[in-house]
Amino acid sequence: MAKASKSSKTTTKAAKKSAAASSKGKENASSNKQTSRSNGGRGGAKKKSSGGSTKGKEEDVKKKSGGVTKAVQKKIDAWWQRNSDALVKITAEQYYWVEFSADTVKAYKQFIQVKREMQDWENKLLPCLAVGSMIASHEKSKDFDYQADMKLLCGHDFGGEELIVCEKVDDYDREIATFEAVQKRFGSEFDENLWSTVAVSIAEVEGGMKWNLGDRTNACFAKSVQRSNTLESAFEAYALSGGDPDTVGPVSHLFRFLHLRTQEVLDPTDTALGLRFSSYSDVIFALCKNETLIEVKKRGKDSSAFHLFLAANQTETMSKALNDLVNDDGDETDYVYMFKGRRLYGFETPMALQMKHFDIIDAIPLQDYKYKRCTCCNNVHDKGHLFPTTG
Repeated sequence: MAKASKSSKTTTKAAKKSAAASSKGKENASSNKQTSRSNGGRGGAKKKSSGGSTKGKEEDVKKKSGGVTKAVQKKIDAWWQRNSDALVKITAEQYYWVEFSADTVKAYKQFIQVKREMQDWENKLLPCLAVGSMIASHEKSKDFDYQADMKLLCGHDFGGEELIVCEKVDDYDREIATFEAVQKRFGSEFDENLWSTVAVSIAEVEGGMKWNLGDRTNACFAKSVQRSNTLESAFEAYALSGGDPDTVGPVSHLFRFLHLRTQEVLDPTDTALGLRFSSYSDVIFALCKNETLIEVKKRGKDSSAFHLFLAANQTETMSKALNDLVNDDGDETDYVYMFKGRRLYGFETPMALQMKHFDIIDAIPLQDYKYKRCTCCNNVHDKGHLFPTTG
């Protein structure tokens, strides 16, 4: 009986131990299964969420930076760090009357960044004076591969087209829009003084001149001023630049300054607000007080790239000055000159014709002239009779 009892106890303990182990195993299995499910759910959700979130953030960053990945941004930053000093040097050598520094490079970088972010591939954005000068120097320099640089910095191949597009009717509005876009994008880092600097470009008209609208550097004098300042300092600097000892007294008594784009007479007290700040071709013509600025348009010959201007003394005949101006490029064509539908014979003066600044004289080849017979002699014109030799 004792053995049986002992055996029974042993069996009972073994059963309890087995039951406990079985229960513990089930609990562990259940716990592991639950943990697995929980981890699987969290892991899957986390993986999905992480992937979507990371991708979304990358897309946002890429969109804000104009499609620039981190790897490309490193290359861009390295390019600016490597070439900043060289950009300042080459620009200062060409445009010595404007101050260039690391601030100019920073503004150039900001302009390119805004251009890229806005995907301005049609050049609707226009840079300010200093940045425009740096772009032009960058494009012309043999030390840079301009197109490759633009492809990296701007993310677009412009196919050899320069970034500055000038002489459009809406250029001034585009400049203001660019000013506001860069200012909004960079806030306190925006250099308002640099972006408000304009070039007062003055060209002296001596007798007659051929003006090329496509050349931004063909003015004989340039001075940078703030747009909010008056033009007086620039006009005075121009008057003194000739070194003429007779140039004494108020500049307004010596010269008349005419703005080509607006065709307005400018006073030294006028501010520079009306001048474009991205181009040197927003030129001001300087002529003597007793002269009238007249534009001469040649017909029958491709001269669309040039504008011919004549500074005619109000009391002197125009025959010689007109012939010298129109034929200065070796053109031996005989021309007939018309003003407001009336033929000029050469003995007329601007005062007698009541000419105003920017009035136009048409130069028509003799063979295309409708009336070939002279109204005074009724003869067919021959060479030398287009204008009388007098005057």
